[in-house]
Amino acid sequence: MDTTKKQRRNKKTVIVPPTEISKSGKSICIKSHLHDIPEEKIRVDLDETQLIISASKDNAVVMRKIKVPAGSWISKKKFYGGILEIILDLPL
Repeated sequence: MDTTKKQRRNKKTVIVPPTEISKSGKSICIKSHLHDIPEEKIRVDLDETQLIISASKDNAVVMRKIKVPAGSWISKKKFYGGILEIILDLPL
């Protein structure tokens, strides 16, 4: 089998979930719509300047990358009705 065809077959579709981002004072509220994905399959990673929300769903990867100010941290995270809500506190 041609390795190029095999590589294409193994690639997963990337789905970018609808996400609302709002800033209020010294925090950012991020609401990502992850309907039909169990909470235990959702992963949230925060590095220096990027928040990454990801999950696997069937033959696809659900992923959203959001730029954030350096020094931000997650102060609250909850999942309800298919929506992941994350509150990031901003550096002083």
